[in-house]
Amino acid sequence: MNHEFWRTAWARGQASQSRGCTSLELEWLTDRLEINETSVGLFPFCGAAPEVAELSKRCAKIVCVDVVEAAVEKMLRGIVACNAQVLRNGNLRRASNIEMFIEDFFTFSYEERFDWVFDDGGFISVDPSRRARYLDHVASLLRPGGRAFIRALHASYCRPPRVPPFLIEKSEFRELVHEAWRARVGHEDMINREFRSEWTYAGAESVTRTSWLLERKSMAKRR
Repeated sequence: MNHEFWRTAWARGQASQSRGCTSLELEWLTDRLEINETSVGLFPFCGAAPEVAELSKRCAKIVCVDVVEAAVEKMLRGIVACNAQVLRNGNLRRASNIEMFIEDFFTFSYEERFDWVFDDGGFISVDPSRRARYLDHVASLLRPGGRAFIRALHASYCRPPRVPPFLIEKSEFRELVHEAWRARVGHEDMINREFRSEWTYAGAESVTRTSWLLERKSMAKRR
């Protein structure tokens, strides 16, 4: 992963891909991901996402990973504002039942398997050549039967965009996940005001933001 690219993008205000969740969506996620007071969740490419604090109220622990320290520190300032003590130890930041690692997600490991994964910006930030590896790594961190929420941007287009957020055809996404995951669509909505010039360059006439619910089947390696 190009760490310097993401640090520069964050400094320019171009790195946050998270759309944010409404309270109704969080209720839906809590139910579909089976988030409860005994569950442990993972948030890759978390940035400074506001959902972290809300999700932490619904689970035993949430673990966040991002390579951009400035993004993690911004999130921490919000946690401190809620009177939570923050402990710093190397690349780990800990506050209440939230753990934040400043680390490349592709090399991230953890001592226990997660019950669920919340991805609202990770998949669309990963270079298309590394998508399969990203999904395999997410699967390896989940317990069998664990679930993942992943937002993807779908379009039929002529060529891939040059910079994130990256588009993907829905059929290609299904092909990527079919071996290790049971997949179904949660929510879909068309993107209008947020349509980007890069997507026009890629040949996309319309883009759909799709929320996928994935359930891990096995550790079968893709061929």
